[in-house]
Amino acid sequence: MGFKKFLNTYQFECTLPGSGQVVKFKPLITKQMKKLSVHENEHNPIIIEEIFDDLISSCAVSEKFNIGDLFLQDRIFLLMEIRRKSKGDTYEFRFNCPECGKESFNTVNFDELKVIPIKDVETVGKIVISDDISIFIKHITRGEQKKGYAELKKLKNGAKQQTDMVMNSIAVGITKVQTPEGEEELSYEDKKYILDNLNFSVFDKVKEWYDKNDFGIQLSYTMCCNQPDCDFVSENQPIRIDSNFF
Repeated sequence: MGFKKFLNTYQFECTLPGSGQVVKFKPLITKQMKKLSVHENEHNPIIIEEIFDDLISSCAVSEKFNIGDLFLQDRIFLLMEIRRKSKGDTYEFRFNCPECGKESFNTVNFDELKVIPIKDVETVGKIVISDDISIFIKHITRGEQKKGYAELKKLKNGAKQQTDMVMNSIAVGITKVQTPEGEEELSYEDKKYILDNLNFSVFDKVKEWYDKNDFGIQLSYTMCCNQPDCDFVSENQPIRIDSNFF
């Protein structure tokens, strides 16, 4: 059985654009790909995220690696690096052109995707709601997001799951509130209450802060139809990372 120690000896490393942490990892093996294939028709986004958590953790070989400690953007960056070292720098897929209706073929080159470093790991934003109240927001980790998802299930109100997930991640990012009485730490229910009661202009400020301070790999590409009689082009299309991505 001595041959086993010579299998899957390849090891890579990458520096996360947010925390600056250097993570060592191994590429995917057949056993992991088979496990992924079982979930190829999975559409529940929360379950898909948990599958990717297991995949990343099973590939990481850095000592004391904890998926919950990663910024969400760093987690996606690491997932992309694992995908690149496992299956190459390109992602090929088919889609039905919205203009001509015919099937077309596109290729995304991961080497061409922009990676933005974080401005400051300790960056915290202050959003003024009114003269009497402000909130502080920050980038969140995967562990914080998962705790929020657990709370979200308790508060389920029938809204669409994808929307709930996005709003949950914004709510978890609220760290505290400031009033004339001082600063106050918040429970998850308090964070949700604040978010649900923001007017549109203040909520836009929250989104603007996250857009302005975004970092990590930019998952967008230019979609174009390659049919000879069609000139359809659409920029900044999101790259879908789902159960079929690998």
